[in-house]
Parts: sequence; structure tokens; C-alpha cells
Amino acid sequence: METKLIRNCKDKFSELVMTEEKQALERKLLLKKKNLFTIKQPFQRKWYDSNDRKFLKTKLGTLNECSMGVKNKLVVRELNFDMKSPYQVDAYIETLVRLRLYKLDPYILFPEAIHISKELDVSVITEQHKTLYELVHEPSTQPLTLLDKVEIMI
Repeated sequence: METKLIRNCKDKFSELVMTEEKQALERKLLLKKKNLFTIKQPFQRKWYDSNDRKFLKTKLGTLNECSMGVKNKLVVRELNFDMKSPYQVDAYIETLVRLRLYKLDPYILFPEAIHISKELDVSVITEQHKTLYELVHEPSTQPLTLLDKVEIMI
């Protein structure tokens, strides 16, 4: 009887923590208006062909370069769901909350901002970074040392 009561209290506490974290994350990330960020040209890299429609159908939406305020090196992914529902959007935000609660922030690229339209079109804005492919294969000013390669692996 007592363990059931304790488990019930833990569940309520977990629910409360999750709700508070979700509200905090939504206040921080959700943009009310789409005019707060500017979508620029399509994101183009060797490994991402924005002109190939067949390739883009296998992805979660299109990538475009964008800017928001003083930040210019951003990418916006406009998510394309076959069926849109508030549950999908809610599940995405809850996943972000869980990752943050698990203290995985240093290991994951969290969004800078998220815009959700009335039609449930989701735009996720993140910083633009080099991929591992670009780091290893593209020529740079200095070749990677053995120590650099080992640090990347770890």
C-alpha cells in the first residue's frame, strides 16, 4: 500500500516537472510570428541536393539558410508531415524536454527557435555547423592532425 502511494507521488512529481520544463522550453523557443526570421536561399552542400525532388521526399522537409535578428549563420528546416496533428507537434516538444531533462544539451544541437503556424507547419531553426563529412573530406587551410582525428572520434 505504501509503495503504491510513493509511486503515485513520484508519478505526479514527474508530471509536474515535465509540465514546468515544457512551459519553460516553449517560452524560450516558440516564435509567435513568422516575420521574426528571414528565409534565404536553399541550403546547398555536396551531400544535400536541394534541387533533387526525389532526394527531398526521403527527408523530413526542406532546408534553407536563414537569419534571425543579428544571427546570420542559421538553417531552417520546414518539416513536411503527411498528416499534421497537434499531437505530433506536442510529441516533438516533449522529446526536446526529455532530452534536456536527461542533461544531453552538450551532445545535441537544440533548436534556436521553432515556429508553428495555424496550419501546423513547423519550422525548426538551428545553428549552421560543419558536418563530420565536411570536416574530414573537404580541403581546409590545415590538414587534420592525428590528435584532431582522435578527438573527433571520442
